[in-house]
Amino acid sequence: RDCGLGTAAVQARHLTEEQCSTLWRAHLGMGLVLALVALAAAPAVAKFYREPRVYSLLATLGASFVLLGMNSWPRILLTRGLRFSELNRVETLATVTATAAMIAAAAGQAGAYVFVTFVLVFEATVLLMVGRVCRWRPRAPVRWSSLADLGRVGFSLTGHNVIAALTAQIDSLMLGRWFGAGALGFYNRPAQLLALANQHLCAPTTQVLLAALSRLAPSSPHFAQHTRETANRLAYLTLPFAAVCMSLSDEIVRLILGAAWPQAAPLLRWLALHAAVSHLGATLYAVSVASGKTSRLAVMSGATLGTTLF
Repeated sequence: RDCGLGTAAVQARHLTEEQCSTLWRAHLGMGLVLALVALAAAPAVAKFYREPRVYSLLATLGASFVLLGMNSWPRILLTRGLRFSELNRVETLATVTATAAMIAAAAGQAGAYVFVTFVLVFEATVLLMVGRVCRWRPRAPVRWSSLADLGRVGFSLTGHNVIAALTAQIDSLMLGRWFGAGALGFYNRPAQLLALANQHLCAPTTQVLLAALSRLAPSSPHFAQHTRETANRLAYLTLPFAAVCMSLSDEIVRLILGAAWPQAAPLLRWLALHAAVSHLGATLYAVSVASGKTSRLAVMSGATLGTTLF
């Protein structure tokens, strides 16, 4: 969504006011471009799934890129400043507001548009709140050449992000295309359940780790200490969850999804094994970026994509 520039800005030791102002405009411009791309791609996506209603869903959802382009740079500045308590309050309030809007939309028989409602309301709320928390405003003129060093880091990250996004979605895309919505549902529900650990534990923890390590030199003893402690904490928190899902998959499916989903239990068991492995390697991204070895990420994500396809 930002060609890796946001993460590159978090990783950078120093940023000039000129770079900050240029990055703000770059994020806004990319948000507008991605909204247009989503609109242009909507007919092809609807044809791919043989479902005309996908067109209007994706075209409407594309507006979220504009909101994201407007609010992402202030969020990056809060991350650079290690102001995670303020960022957490903003995103928590946005989540609660968007969830309430989604429930209201569901009560109004909005169908699949409830998910569009959540995304749009979330990003709009973040935009309103983050502007009050982060008082920074663009003050310097645009100079695109000032982003040369950040662009090189961002290019490596973009390669990794594209492959990682493809890896995360290729299984669902192919299942939906070849076997239909029913089979996809039995696969996606266990995957979404297991994604909770990554979404609420691994992702925010590694975000904090990346920002903290970027303020340290890789040779610093605190660099290795923070990495080791974070990896241990994530293992203690996530591996028991994966182990329970593997050993009690039938019971968990009946409890959470209901009696109509027995076919999801074997999938939950195998997906839990994959989740356990990915949680163990969750800190690799933060360490690679903070130490300036972003090119290795594309190699690792390429290997993961090959394994997924196999």
